[in-house]
Amino acid sequence: MSMKNGPKSKGKAIQGKTAVKGKRVKKAVSIPEAALNDAAETEGDAPAGDDTPAGAGAPVENVVEVKEPAPKRRRDKSIAELQAEYLEAVGRPTSSTNAAYITWKCSQARKGRITVGAIEKRPSHPEGSQQVLPLTLLRETTRLLDAAVAASGAKSRSAFIRAALIEKLRAIGGAEALAAADALATEAG
Repeated sequence: MSMKNGPKSKGKAIQGKTAVKGKRVKKAVSIPEAALNDAAETEGDAPAGDDTPAGAGAPVENVVEVKEPAPKRRRDKSIAELQAEYLEAVGRPTSSTNAAYITWKCSQARKGRITVGAIEKRPSHPEGSQQVLPLTLLRETTRLLDAAVAASGAKSRSAFIRAALIEKLRAIGGAEALAAADALATEAG
């Protein structure tokens, strides 16, 4: 066995952050006010010749330690508990049984790095029924276009270009241009 990285710590005391894992929160619980008021009233009823010091008969605030169970760490949770946490954090169920993945997705959702809630799916089209039209623009032009898209309130750059095409085809007029504009409008939904 190689001792290059030091001996393995079998059976030795755990040190560092993991040594604290068994601590529990202690809460101070005081006696209810009504009980304190009753005790104060009975003190006033004591005979005058009593040798007990004032306040000796009144109960002192007792502190009772209540141990609350420590919250489960994510790595100690079952898959069903992690899936419930995922549903709460992400807003949709998961069928994953990989604990590390579910934990990672929950943390990403809390940081705002993934879509939370139901995801809208696009309507499916038959295979090969769509065609991608390449459009090459300079980077600066694309930056300006994106600024115009944001200012217009369009859903996306593609939706903006599609709306501009519809508007231009209707301005051209003619049977073919109007048919193309209507087809684009139908596609856009």
